Amino acid sequence: MKMRFSYLFGVFISLFASFAMLVTPAAAAEKSITFLGAYLVEGKGVVFEFAVKGDFKDFPGTVMVGGQQFSLNCNFNDKGKLACTANHGLSRYIWQVAQGSVAGFPFSGLIRGTCHDVFDFYPDNGGIPPQNSWGSIGEYCGNSSPQFGDAINFYNPNYSDSYTYYYSNDGSSSFTCNAPDLGSGYYYNDCVQFQ
Repeated sequence: MKMRFSYLFGVFISLFASFAMLVTPAAAAEKSITFLGAYLVEGKGVVFEFAVKGDFKDFPGTVMVGGQQFSLNCNFNDKGKLACTANHGLSRYIWQVAQGSVAGFPFSGLIRGTCHDVFDFYPDNGGIPPQNSWGSIGEYCGNSSPQFGDAINFYNPNYSDSYTYYYSNDGSSSFTCNAPDLGSGYYYNDCVQFQ
C-alpha cells in the first residue's frame, strides 16, 4: 500500500510538473509590445508608440537609425500607449526606417514627419455632402513642423482636384465661413472664395 501511494504520488508530481511546463509558456505569451508607429511631434522630437499587453517591470529600449544607435526613454501617454523618445533628437532621420527593441520585443518602421489633418468647407454646391460644413479630407505629413499660414497643395477627393490649404496652429484663425474650432494643428481651405 505504501509503495502504491509512493507510485501514485510520483505520477501526480510528474503530471503536475508537465502541466506547469505547458502553462508557463502560455502565461509568458500573454505579454506583448506591438509597434504602432513613429512620428515627429512638435517641440518633442520623434516619438515611437507601442501597445502593451501584460505586466512589465520596466521598458528598456534602443533604436538604430541612420547607422546610429540611441537609447529610448519610455512612459505611458494620455492615450494609454507606451511612448518612447530618444535621448537625442531624431528629427534629421524623418522618412528613414528605424529598427530597435523595447523590453526585448523587436520593432521596425518608418519615422513619419509631422502630420496634420486637412479640412475643407462644403458649401451648398450641388449636393456634395456634408453641405455648409467643415469636413476632414485627409492627413498631410511634412518633413518639418509647419508655421502659421504655410500653404500646401492637397488633393480633395470630393472635388477630384487639388487646392491650396493653409496651416493654423489653433482654432482661432479668422475664418470667413463660420468654422468651428478644429483643434490644434491643421490645414484648411481659404473659404473666402465661397462667399
